[in-house]
Amino acid sequence: MKNKNKPLPVGIIYSVLLCAVYLACLCEQIIAEVHQLNHDAPKEIVSGIYLWTDTCNVYILKSGENALLIDFGDGSVLAALRKIGVKKIDWILFTHHHREQCQGIGKADFGDYSPKIAVPEKEREFFEEPLKFRKIKVSLNDPYTVYGSSYLRVPIQPIKTEKTLKDGDTFQWHEYQIKCVHMPGNSPGAMTYLIKSQSNKLVAFSGDLILNGALMHNWFDSEWDYGFGEGIRTLLNSVQKLVDLNPDLILPSHSDIIEEPRQQLMLYRDKIKHAELLYLRGYDVSNSAPFQDKVSKPTSVTNIASVTPHIFKLKRDNFYPNFSLILSKTGKALVVDCGLLSESLLDTVLDGLKANYGLQKIDAVVITHMHGDHFLEVPYL
Repeated sequence: MKNKNKPLPVGIIYSVLLCAVYLACLCEQIIAEVHQLNHDAPKEIVSGIYLWTDTCNVYILKSGENALLIDFGDGSVLAALRKIGVKKIDWILFTHHHREQCQGIGKADFGDYSPKIAVPEKEREFFEEPLKFRKIKVSLNDPYTVYGSSYLRVPIQPIKTEKTLKDGDTFQWHEYQIKCVHMPGNSPGAMTYLIKSQSNKLVAFSGDLILNGALMHNWFDSEWDYGFGEGIRTLLNSVQKLVDLNPDLILPSHSDIIEEPRQQLMLYRDKIKHAELLYLRGYDVSNSAPFQDKVSKPTSVTNIASVTPHIFKLKRDNFYPNFSLILSKTGKALVVDCGLLSESLLDTVLDGLKANYGLQKIDAVVITHMHGDHFLEVPYL
């Protein structure tokens, strides 16, 4: 009988991979052509400010034949600038580091445009050293991660920057004074840029702080601490800051422009408040181990509690390691999770279980999921 699980020949696998790469390149070319068909030229929103949409909204400030871009998207904007009389791009200002804002930089042929790049000061590393935040081998203490899982979406390749912008800076470009306001939440160092338009309207380029319809761009970019709400509270504070600035027009990175922003901002603020309350519900009665667990009882082994006569767990005030042990009558044990605790503590606990409860051998460890606080000490165990 033939083996039905015989692996595919290497040649077939190689051919499939080549086809996949070819199709990806073809799709990219088709998308670029669709951009040019659907967007004859950037759309003028207010006098001197234009909109181009691809992977994000790219905004163009125009002064004579010169332009300043806010975000860059996939770079398809370059082919359209001459249609509005732009011959030189002086600057590209990024609101934040997310890949859809800047992915075209590495492959763009700027030709005579030769722009300089400015980014929020708190995100410079994300642009210039992206691989620093995309490690193959992670640890619990890596910055901008939730137990080793990054909540940044950095560019694929480093992007050289000429200038960083701080909260409160004013960036002068031709007749425009661009006020820089730090508004994190969707991204750790995100910036909102404000200008007075030629018609004296206060215009806010808000990145992904808010979408038209009082909507959040996505939840995951604001999940910074595994469910304790730091990113959500930061986003809420930034939304309130924009409410206080009271812009006449908001130009977001995604979605349509927001023409009556105050009403939407206040609705959005209230929605985030409500979401935060729902998200953190119950934390007030589970902020320490005694409240969190009212079933287990202390044992003669320090830091060990018994849930039943055969199930043990680590427990003390304000101490939350993931470690449980199921002990059989024969002295053999099954451990469920083992992470976020010191090796010396683990040694002490196991010695105590041997001496007081007859632990002889751990047969196996069950890991419930891939977060580091559930498995990092398994190799030691």
